[in-house]
Amino acid sequence: MWKLPLLLVICITTVTSAVDDEDDAFDVDFSFGAATAAYQIEGAWDEDGKGETIWDRSSHATPYRFDDADADVACDSYHKYKEDVALAAKLGLTHYKFSISWARIYPTGFNNRLNTKGVLYYQNLVNELLKHNITPIATIYHWDLPQSIQDLGGWLNSNIVGYFTDYARGLFEYLPSVKYWVTVNEPKQVCVGGYGKASKAPFIAMSGEGDYLCAYHVILAHASVYNLYKSQFSHLKGKISIGLDGEWNIPLNNTDENDKLAAERRLQFDFGLYANPLVFGDWPEVVKERVKERSSRENFASSRLPAFTEEQKRMINGTLDYLAVNFYDSKLVGDAKEADNSTYSYNNDVRVLIVRNTSLPAAIDGNTIYAEGFRLFLKWVDKTYKNPKILIGENGVPDDGTSIVDNDRMYYLSDYLSALLKSIKEDKVNIFGYTIWSLLDNFEWTEGYRLHYGLYSVNFTDVNRERTAKSCASFYKFIIETRRIPPLPLTSSTSTSTYSTPTTIHSSTTTGTSLAPKHSYELPLCFSFIFLLISVFK
Repeated sequence: MWKLPLLLVICITTVTSAVDDEDDAFDVDFSFGAATAAYQIEGAWDEDGKGETIWDRSSHATPYRFDDADADVACDSYHKYKEDVALAAKLGLTHYKFSISWARIYPTGFNNRLNTKGVLYYQNLVNELLKHNITPIATIYHWDLPQSIQDLGGWLNSNIVGYFTDYARGLFEYLPSVKYWVTVNEPKQVCVGGYGKASKAPFIAMSGEGDYLCAYHVILAHASVYNLYKSQFSHLKGKISIGLDGEWNIPLNNTDENDKLAAERRLQFDFGLYANPLVFGDWPEVVKERVKERSSRENFASSRLPAFTEEQKRMINGTLDYLAVNFYDSKLVGDAKEADNSTYSYNNDVRVLIVRNTSLPAAIDGNTIYAEGFRLFLKWVDKTYKNPKILIGENGVPDDGTSIVDNDRMYYLSDYLSALLKSIKEDKVNIFGYTIWSLLDNFEWTEGYRLHYGLYSVNFTDVNRERTAKSCASFYKFIIETRRIPPLPLTSSTSTSTYSTPTTIHSSTTTGTSLAPKHSYELPLCFSFIFLLISVFK
């Protein structure tokens, strides 16, 4: 089918190039991958000895929280992992980031009972990836806590540090071929979502206390696992990270010093709360000061933020071999008035006003599409945390599932990878890989199956869960093969786009430079179908 790639080359040379110079290409050793998570794709929720998780319990007990859906079968990847790896290999992925279900390895949550069938599943998955020359990146914990551990308090119980370390030890012993590990994916979502705002399982509303206690235990658990690996498994020559999600914060008024401080403050609370202890050995100063100040006003005898002991500071300091960074959104942020002292919460501590910038396009999940924010955020991480080695652990955009011609995702990927390339080449940020979310459409937590992030569509009404490549799959494959971002045509927006794409910014509070995209997110169908046909016939 050599005529199709030739047609692609002919077509893309007729439009404005996204990459003009020879130097504007990803290095040959730059790694491209895709990500998934166990609960979101595996299914088999109670098969072969797997225990119950907090998401199993919640989705079965309160289905209204999940768009009346569950992940009992999901993508059925527990039975179809070979097919998934074949799809990853067809894309040319050099790494695949997946997570391991704690309850599938240890059904009771404790290491007194090992589920050998669960171990075998992950061993087979890793071996299948290695057979196709795809580097496995394994996340130890991606939100699916065993219900038995939650019954004891979950991440609010200090004993979880030991439970988590025991679990990780088993993974290191039984999966020695994995050389890249992520301890906890997005602890902000785990802690603020799960134990603060009650937006994620286990849906506990303890904002201003539960979120900080959870973060404290996550940091200690991560460091314990890191030190375990370095002391007892260093001969395996693996690398340990944590997966942190961040958003870029644009000052509501760039000439207002208070708004600029608010934007930085939110970065420190949402990202620094988890990064700072692992790089510098303690919470960010602004976080300590704000929570202490608010706690005093609220008549607490001490700060609601747990303090690390000197021994703990030494233990947690420098416990990152690389940093996995997830990015989806940018926000307009301004300074807010101090809240009344009669209430306490995480939001009161942060004290910012978050404004939806209607002059920037938004995806159907509500996230702002602003690739420059991605670049600015990476530059901030690089400067703030001493030029760490960075893996982009997740980045992506959803479609509504009505078509496999995903024009918007092509433009999104083009814009964000272009920004990433500038981060590497111009800003000198030390980024060694990019991971798109996601390989497959999957169960998107409280959104159920409403949002479709996959390069491959999954038919969730089909008992076989048939996978079908979207047009962006071949677009991503082309980037991986050529190390270049193919140019896309600049066209006018139509009503079929899933994004709002205004051309100007009307707010007088920005810097004066338009933050709106220079093109719309609408791709001519003839161009889309070239990628779609390649995905089908190549």
